[in-house]
Amino acid sequence: MGAPVSDPPADANTQTKFDQTGKNTGNLLIGHALRRELAVDSYAFGTGHDARQVNENFDLIAIPAANFIYEHFDFGYMADFIERTTLPCLMVGLGAQSSSLTSLDLNIPAGTRRLLKIIAERSNSIGVRGEYTASVLEHLGITNVTLTGCPSLYMTLEPELKIRKRESDEGALRVAVNGSNNVIKHSFAPSFAADVERHLLDTAVRDNYAYVLQNEFPEIDIVLGRSTADQAAQASGALQRIGSQLGSSAYTAFLQKSGRVFFSVDEWSHFIRRMDFSIGTRFHGNMIALLSGVPALIIPHDTRTLEMSQLMKIPHVTVDRIGKIDIARLYDSTSFDEFSRNYAKLYQDYIRFLDLNNVAHRLNPVSSSLEVSAN
Repeated sequence: MGAPVSDPPADANTQTKFDQTGKNTGNLLIGHALRRELAVDSYAFGTGHDARQVNENFDLIAIPAANFIYEHFDFGYMADFIERTTLPCLMVGLGAQSSSLTSLDLNIPAGTRRLLKIIAERSNSIGVRGEYTASVLEHLGITNVTLTGCPSLYMTLEPELKIRKRESDEGALRVAVNGSNNVIKHSFAPSFAADVERHLLDTAVRDNYAYVLQNEFPEIDIVLGRSTADQAAQASGALQRIGSQLGSSAYTAFLQKSGRVFFSVDEWSHFIRRMDFSIGTRFHGNMIALLSGVPALIIPHDTRTLEMSQLMKIPHVTVDRIGKIDIARLYDSTSFDEFSRNYAKLYQDYIRFLDLNNVAHRLNPVSSSLEVSAN
């Protein structure tokens, strides 16, 4: 349960595919990663299973989590399901969503509070996205937590993650841009977030960069060739939200030419490997680049993206500090040495976290030389 652990059926319609990603294609990385990391003989997904059969046929309830701690998300249905079972639980990637990293007293629905209590009781430690989420849980009286970040970070199953930067004489940069123009209102700096989204779009249009979408409609329908007059009007509304002067016809033409959306992790990874740089406000849109060895810069716009970027030491500049987007300058000034060193440490911590929860895994062992260099 939680983030999807497999791609939607290739022959499903767009809406079905989108729904099965949890309404954001970035969720695919979370679920795929945890499924890949755990050493399992068989698995089932979802809460629509008979509790008695779950108790008889399975050993663990694993939950690849996202920003579950949010005032608009009530996970009482998940708590109901787990309460009917007797199995231990593993939750990884739990995040709190707020407008500020200093606000701990969140208006969390009762069902979600009940879920968190059950998970805390049935696991030795909960894997959280960062220090902010750990503080929110401590405020709720839950202290058995480990700072793991997102499970997608460890999806390669390797103790080293090296990022390759191209030489300056290799021609024009091949860039993938991603954005979040539909979630500006819950940014910690909405006006700056709108400016960043506009700059990202204008840059992608001007330089003909790929523009990767994750949950934006009607843009996704336009990219997939399902454009209608109504959708063009809705796209115009998206432009107005970010203060763009780009006309709806030009926006539609750009999306049809350079827009991308992926319902397959392998296809997404294959695409991003052809890029030299990934930049934008989407965490997982940039994470898949890093996992593929491609340089990426995250522009955090909310607590979800910021606390993970901070913990994992992923190169990042917040929306209120980045200013006008200069791709070449940002690429040249971004170093991944600290990220790679920190990855080695987090990887070891993640193995210890899984061991603490008595969960068998497929992560490759860390050599003694790497252990020394990471400490």
